[in-house]
Amino acid sequence: MNKKAGGPSQASALMNKQMNKTLFIEKYIVQLVFLL
Repeated sequence: MNKKAGGPSQASALMNKQMNKTLFIEKYIVQLVFLL
């Protein structure tokens, strides 16, 4: 892992984006299941 300036913060931001995406998808799936 390279230790560039702002590297870790960028990685954490990317992780947060992925987490938010998965949470959004999970909520969407749950809503679909409840509607069915």
